[in-house]
Amino acid sequence: MKALLSITYALLLISTVLCFEALTECKESPDLLITDVSFSDSEPLAGTTVEITFKVMNNGSSFPKNISSSIIRVTLVVEYLDKVETLINASMDKSTSPWLKGGTFTFHKSWTPLLPETYTFIFTVNEEPDSGLEQNETNNVFSKTIYVRKPAEIAIPTSQLKYHPQNPSPNDKVNFTIIVKNFGEEAVKDLDVTFYCNNILMKNVEVSIERNAFVTLNFTWIPPGYGTYNLKFHADSTNKITEENETNNIAEVVLVIEKRVEVSLGRMVKLFNSSYYVLGEKATGFQSDLAAASKIAKILLENGKSIDGRLDSEVANDISSNLIVIGGPKANRMAEKINQEAGISFKEELTAFKINFLGVTYEWERRNWRKRDYCFILLNKQNNRYV
Repeated sequence: MKALLSITYALLLISTVLCFEALTECKESPDLLITDVSFSDSEPLAGTTVEITFKVMNNGSSFPKNISSSIIRVTLVVEYLDKVETLINASMDKSTSPWLKGGTFTFHKSWTPLLPETYTFIFTVNEEPDSGLEQNETNNVFSKTIYVRKPAEIAIPTSQLKYHPQNPSPNDKVNFTIIVKNFGEEAVKDLDVTFYCNNILMKNVEVSIERNAFVTLNFTWIPPGYGTYNLKFHADSTNKITEENETNNIAEVVLVIEKRVEVSLGRMVKLFNSSYYVLGEKATGFQSDLAAASKIAKILLENGKSIDGRLDSEVANDISSNLIVIGGPKANRMAEKINQEAGISFKEELTAFKINFLGVTYEWERRNWRKRDYCFILLNKQNNRYV
């Protein structure tokens, strides 16, 4: 009985040893993997250089010397938008560390992203050709995604430049308000914003703006006298920041401060006997022209003069009546005719309107269309009548 138990125990011991050896052999298979992946900046800015480091490691046993595999292939590619860019494509022969048990090899790569975008990096290690000896083929690929931020992008929107009063006189206090925006994903510190009058430095301030944020600044200016003044506000005038668009860092406005001549229409009434006010047939959509005609008729009536209205087509051949022509050449053909006789030219361009009279050109930005009216009053005597 004891002999039988001894034989059974011995057989069990041998079986256990064989199983252990089999498991050990399994555990000692080669195992290539990517490890210790690092980026010098996990949220870099476009245009800056990132240092990428990673290791190729054999976490198992050494590869047999007589296997068919001849190299270990290591690749690193980056995917963004619809593009694939290869950063590393390296081969390692049997003399390198990863062929041996516990062996490692470290890779370094410098990479400079040009666009603010999401990038996916794919690290791969494989035998070529595949011997099939690796105990785990699922850890041969490692991926990491990072987002590249847009650098600081500064702008002063001209449309948000405000000032008051709109028509200042000499020695009036004029208050300006501007908005300085940072469209980028990089905070800005000590950004200079400079205020000039006719290219003469008036004031300089420094501000800090967080990413995707803005600041509101106020400036005060007192016109010293009559004249034309170019008021300019410039962000980053020292070019401290490299930007994709440098053209929107300036907002400016031209103020013409002139002596005001108060003209009483009532004082001119005596000139307008047998008069008509003339509206253009195209002026039906110009409510300001209709309102002006009504006010002129009311003022003349208050001063003892009754005046009737006519359309431009009705007075086209009238050379004797006094005329008050209301509206510009765009709406009133009589205005166009009188402008030609008086030497006034009106030109409409893509971004501006220009009026030239006596060699002087007056220009207004088109963005003020239907927001601000400009009025020229020209009294012209022709053929013994006033127009």
